[in-house]
Amino acid sequence: MKQDKKISLTYFVLSLVTFLFVSFGIALLYRGFKNYTLATLSYIDAPTLKYKVYLKPNDFYDETFLEEDRPYITSLIDYINVNYNYNIKFNKSVSGNYTYYITASIKSYEKGSTSNPLWTKNYVIQKPKTVNVKSIYEYTLIEPVSINYDEFNDYLKDFEANTAKIALESYLVVNLVVTNQVHTDEIEAEIPNDIEFKIPLSQLAAEATVTKKTTSDAETLVEKIESDDLVFKICKVCGVFFILIGLYTLSCIIRLNNVNKCKNKYFVELRKILKVYDSIIVNVAKMPSLENLNVIKVKAFSELIDAHGEVRMPINFFENEDQTKSYFTLISESNAWMYVLECNLKRKKEEKNKYK
Repeated sequence: MKQDKKISLTYFVLSLVTFLFVSFGIALLYRGFKNYTLATLSYIDAPTLKYKVYLKPNDFYDETFLEEDRPYITSLIDYINVNYNYNIKFNKSVSGNYTYYITASIKSYEKGSTSNPLWTKNYVIQKPKTVNVKSIYEYTLIEPVSINYDEFNDYLKDFEANTAKIALESYLVVNLVVTNQVHTDEIEAEIPNDIEFKIPLSQLAAEATVTKKTTSDAETLVEKIESDDLVFKICKVCGVFFILIGLYTLSCIIRLNNVNKCKNKYFVELRKILKVYDSIIVNVAKMPSLENLNVIKVKAFSELIDAHGEVRMPINFFENEDQTKSYFTLISESNAWMYVLECNLKRKKEEKNKYK
């Protein structure tokens, strides 16, 4: 009973040590590999676009210009004033620059289809400009542009003359393109945006409707910043060390379990032999001398019993101090039969490998 309590206590202590070392090692490794911080930068950009359509002298309108969101007679359009407004806000102070430019494109499609243009012609209205910014949270870009409607209609004439047999739909698309390249002490970001103004082109007195495309965006940028601090390296090394200790104690638990299984099997077999054959077995204090005798080692206790049937001598029983090995010997005048019962993990492993 005391032996069982001692074994149980040993199991508990080794299991606790294994759990603590492995858990602590994993925690250190996690800390060691988490050698980074997450830098964030949030922004909101809100572009807007306003325009006025100025008219040629005519007998139909009293106004010199028309406001937004109205249909327009293309033959009466003189020029268009477009006012681009781009605003962006950051949650942290940023520095860097923003670059912007304005382009115009004539796009002609086969009538009824706006997927792939038959002809495209690009023009630069405003060359790229770069503006440096420092330690700001917000800025606003206001860029007005005047579009000579007739000038772009004239560009279209030559193409239409060569495609007289094809019914066309043509548009003038004017874009303000903005690219923000900013940074904080921890993060760099490139934030693009595009504001589009689109109006049909026509040589005829056709009705035209302007479309605007502005995309507002709100986003949080995240960047992982790794650190080479010595603390993280120490955590990795210590984590591996503690895990190795935990694995060693785990191997001790496995070995102890195997030893206990082996001993239990040994004691069960020994008690069985001593109980069944008690009448022909004698306990001896020391191992009998087998000098000048022909020693015959048998593999099973039953073979020793067969020999006893012929010799009719008692079987000597001797157990070593560790209680892991027992010797059963049957001695005659010239021969000695020996059966050895033992708990030997090494030999069992060798025998297992031998017959694989």
